[in-house]
Amino acid sequence: MRRVMAGDLFALAAYLAELPPARRANACQRLFSEAECADKYRKRYLRRHRCWGDGSLLARIGCEARRPVVFPDLQSPNYCHCLQIALAEMTKWRAAKQDHAGNRATNSVKNAKSHKNFTPSLASERRFALHSEA
Repeated sequence: MRRVMAGDLFALAAYLAELPPARRANACQRLFSEAECADKYRKRYLRRHRCWGDGSLLARIGCEARRPVVFPDLQSPNYCHCLQIALAEMTKWRAAKQDHAGNRATNSVKNAKSHKNFTPSLASERRFALHSEA
């Protein structure tokens, strides 16, 4: 997903304000995932996804909304609550992504070390030979 800007969060909160409270957290996670997929699509095919936009959260919300997003006043308690939900869900989503990336890197190192038929590459053998001669 592209970098999340303040306008993305405000648009997300406005979109969430129109949803029932029980669906808001799941809608956030779905929109984050779809925006990330759209960004991968944009990078691979060099054009925006026809349903999910260009990988930004604002574009994804714009594709989802049936009418233009109207930003309520910050005096609205419902809008402020939705802004809190958007921030909390974004924090959860980022933490889950980092955990997943960390686990994937750790698992690949473990798999490489425990692999029975593991043979070092030719480049690492050359480096070893050069260091052992010196």
